[in-house]
Amino acid sequence: MSDIAALNKDRQGFAHRLRRPLPQSPTHRAASRGTRFHEWVESYFAQTQPLIERAAVDPGEDLSDHDLAALQQAFIHGPFGDTAQPPQWLEVPVDIPFGGTRVRGRIDAVYHRPNTQSEQEQQWHIVDWKTGQHPADVIQLACYRIGWAERLGVAPEQVQASFYYLLRDPEDAVETPDLSAYDRPALERILTQDPR
Repeated sequence: MSDIAALNKDRQGFAHRLRRPLPQSPTHRAASRGTRFHEWVESYFAQTQPLIERAAVDPGEDLSDHDLAALQQAFIHGPFGDTAQPPQWLEVPVDIPFGGTRVRGRIDAVYHRPNTQSEQEQQWHIVDWKTGQHPADVIQLACYRIGWAERLGVAPEQVQASFYYLLRDPEDAVETPDLSAYDRPALERILTQDPR
């Protein structure tokens, strides 16, 4: 999904990298921390909810790093760490076509909640864990929201989407942007616009 953020930030640069791809040097520490944290979340809920749908987790993963321990504690004591209300799904692969562009990624967690407005309608909450400090691009959540709604055959209004920044103060950790302006036609315009 980082490609979406890159496309949204610098269309010309993104198009140039697609035409002449060069190896990008990811911040290894940030990528490693994020991967290890995601694996830990899967194992955290696997211990308490054996029927949860998840990918296999390597139990030998070293989780002793100070940063990772801080992320774990923030998660356990945060709004999504309640093992009595685990996510319905973890690490859900998505492949969503938007015009001539395909968006591929993984939804970190999907929670199923009763809809307080109507008992007949289901309410879904998509959460994207953020282990870094940098603000994420709302287009990522908007794509996930549309993809999940279409996958289930529900209205996008029945799907809420949030970023959960684990390193922020607890009062500011969950960010739920208004995604009402990002329907499918709007996302297709954004994602398929000619970068020139």
